[in-house]
Amino acid sequence: MQDLKQLFNQYGYQLDREEESNILVFSLKTSTYPAVEMVLTGDVDKKRLEELHSEYSKIGYAVHVCEQTDLLGIENYLFNRFFNVEISNQRILQRYEDYTEELMSLYDKPKEDYSYISIPYSLERNFEALQGTLPNLTSSLLEVLNQEGPQFVIIEAAAGFGKTSTAYELLKEYVNQKKQTRPFLMELSKDRRANNFRYLLLSQIDQNFDIILKQDIVIHNIKRGRIPLIIDGFDELLSKDLDNGAMDAKFDDVETMLSTIGELLTDNSKVILTTRKTAIFSGESFYEWYMSLYEKSPFSVSRYQLYSPSVNDWLSPKDLEERNIRQDHLKYIANPVLLAYLRYCSTPFENSESLVDHYFEFLLKREIRRQEIPFSKAEQLDIFQKLSTYFSGFNITSEKRSDIKSAIAEYASPYIKNYALGSKDAENIINALTNHALLDRKEEKVGFLNDFVLGFLLMEAFIHYSKDREFKDFLKETSYSFLDKSLIAAAVRCENAKRLFWEVLQGHPAVTIDQMLRVDLVLTGKTQQSISVCSFTSETFLECLIGTEKGSIRECTFSSVNFISCTLDFNFIEDCAFVNCKFENCEFKGSNDNNHFWNCIEIPNSFLSISENEENEENEGQEISDIGLQLQVLENFFQVDKRTRRMRLISRLRKEMGLEEKNLKKVLGFLEHKRMILFNGDKSFISDEGARFYFEHKYER
Repeated sequence: MQDLKQLFNQYGYQLDREEESNILVFSLKTSTYPAVEMVLTGDVDKKRLEELHSEYSKIGYAVHVCEQTDLLGIENYLFNRFFNVEISNQRILQRYEDYTEELMSLYDKPKEDYSYISIPYSLERNFEALQGTLPNLTSSLLEVLNQEGPQFVIIEAAAGFGKTSTAYELLKEYVNQKKQTRPFLMELSKDRRANNFRYLLLSQIDQNFDIILKQDIVIHNIKRGRIPLIIDGFDELLSKDLDNGAMDAKFDDVETMLSTIGELLTDNSKVILTTRKTAIFSGESFYEWYMSLYEKSPFSVSRYQLYSPSVNDWLSPKDLEERNIRQDHLKYIANPVLLAYLRYCSTPFENSESLVDHYFEFLLKREIRRQEIPFSKAEQLDIFQKLSTYFSGFNITSEKRSDIKSAIAEYASPYIKNYALGSKDAENIINALTNHALLDRKEEKVGFLNDFVLGFLLMEAFIHYSKDREFKDFLKETSYSFLDKSLIAAAVRCENAKRLFWEVLQGHPAVTIDQMLRVDLVLTGKTQQSISVCSFTSETFLECLIGTEKGSIRECTFSSVNFISCTLDFNFIEDCAFVNCKFENCEFKGSNDNNHFWNCIEIPNSFLSISENEENEENEGQEISDIGLQLQVLENFFQVDKRTRRMRLISRLRKEMGLEEKNLKKVLGFLEHKRMILFNGDKSFISDEGARFYFEHKYER
């Protein structure tokens, strides 16, 4: 009975009357429309029930009778009454329809032509990589989220590679399941009033839920799993220099935000977070955060990493033939924006650079026709290139319409003089530019249409305005997260454009030495400067020369990196570790004297030393009789209290243990075979079995 009273109190009710005839009357007096709920706790006298109903109706109460008898049923009843699940979910479906209609309007297509294209991905469950064939992305997400217990899901992808579309698809699929749920999507790109996640969560609860509902009851139902929380664009709240430094160096920046999420991860909650790719969720600090919460309140964490789209999922063999796209072209157009353009617009393909030209020509011509903009395509591009520096310089992805309009008015003023017949005409042109197809209206704010458009324009701005007195400071203030958008756009540009972009990025303050490797490889196809003591995780390098006389590599770690059609010259690669890497159709030059390969695929046997080949054969579960050595390794997987577990990076463990490489490989191979240690790329974890073994034997030594 106490639980029942507490439940109604959470929804703002007070016990008004407790009848001996198995009728409890709860009154809600805080609403504009006072109401009572009559809860039947057993067999009731129908006449008495009718009398009570009439009594409360006469004094102005809306009277409802709850015929559910168990606590869960009553809670579901209240949830449906207060959150209007069916009506709310119809609104959510309309929100999805509006989103798809906006996407398709760009190509002058009806929303019915829209279809979500599943994205290739990898999945880690509780930090262990899943192997084998995975279902399509939304099926996998629903499978995880429909499991009992609190679930924390992280979806990582490069800028413009499907995070928001996946969030909307998940929103729709949740509604279509017709379960007792009312999902809640927070789009942080539309709300950057503060960097405090707790404040944004509470303010968006107020905006998205009925005013009579207290924030507490919404949070209660998030924890209960009735309101799955989808947070799209978590990286919008991260500091602009987040990617500078080691993966743990900036964890303090997100720990406060994660602590708010951690408070929600109880009972049966489902919290989904999308973010651009960042090292934060790969680091030891995130694992320690997880373990510290897990010991108090267990929950599961699933980390999805979305990859480049498969062209064949977007375009049929007939589409490819009609557009003159050959197999050797596919790797150069694996960008969702360009694939959508090719899918919905029958544009003949010449090369990736001409495809980009056609894409922008399509948008700019459309605006000249649709809004009667008098500017040429080149003039329009010039205005929006300058606007991109405004966004990158102030580190914003959207801003109030009035501010964007003012900036556009300034950048367009040299051209307006040539076309406007008066102030009214000038105002009309500025309004048309503020409503341009290259921009996206997000409620009261304006941003760029997509990250590819922003990245392309910013790249062009760097090439043309890096020495311009008016724009060079904005470009200097540009963070790596904005440069990353330009690097993704640059991947489909011509060699000349890439080279010009590379030249102006030399010495840019936002680019660290390890990030410069990616800049070199994407823009020039080879290492251009020497690096040492750096780590690279979950990257893909295509057709690159790695290791050159000017770009030597020393004491670096590459984990879960895919090298595709690359040449690795080991005359200039020294004392590096390659962990869980794949070398697809690669060429190896030089000799391998002091580099180490752990669980790598497609390394030529002729390249490995005889001793390494022998080690690989020996390490296949070979029995290690030295328990002391096993305990010495396992001890490194605990914090100083020798109780709390920690994640270890193999690259760091190699240097800290002080063991010979051969011996360390052997003991780690044995512990992995016994499932006492689990590996995921460069990351390694002690299992429950490993912890039991350690505690059973450490006091015997």
